[in-house]
Amino acid sequence: MLAALVFGGLVIVPHAVSPYYRSLVLALLADVALAVSWAFFSGPTRYLSLATGAFFGAGAYLTAMMGTRLPWPLPVAVGAGAGAVLALANAEPERCVAAFSGDVDAQLELAEVHTAARQPFPHGLKSLVADRFGTSRAARLG
Repeated sequence: MLAALVFGGLVIVPHAVSPYYRSLVLALLADVALAVSWAFFSGPTRYLSLATGAFFGAGAYLTAMMGTRLPWPLPVAVGAGAGAVLALANAEPERCVAAFSGDVDAQLELAEVHTAARQPFPHGLKSLVADRFGTSRAARLG
């Protein structure tokens, strides 16, 4: 019930407030998303990673580029998709390059990797990266 109210508010508020307050709220929500992703990587794992900035930057850039060409919710979805593609490319770089080149088998293999990464999120993605590069699934530093 609470989630439905929050979602409804996020849908209605951009159309009900002035452009100044809309841009202010969007900037605050973007900063919250970046802080949460930074805490996700650096908090419990003690892993100093700038990947969150790269994912955020790619998503923000693509959202800004598509913002004038697409109606309101679509640029955000495109930007989120760009960040997700970069995160998956971090786990399986060779398969991603082959899939982007048009290799159908690599695309099917990436679908399996994507399903495995989503299972016990975020532990599934961390396990994939740890298995791929032979690192620990828990602490990265210290």
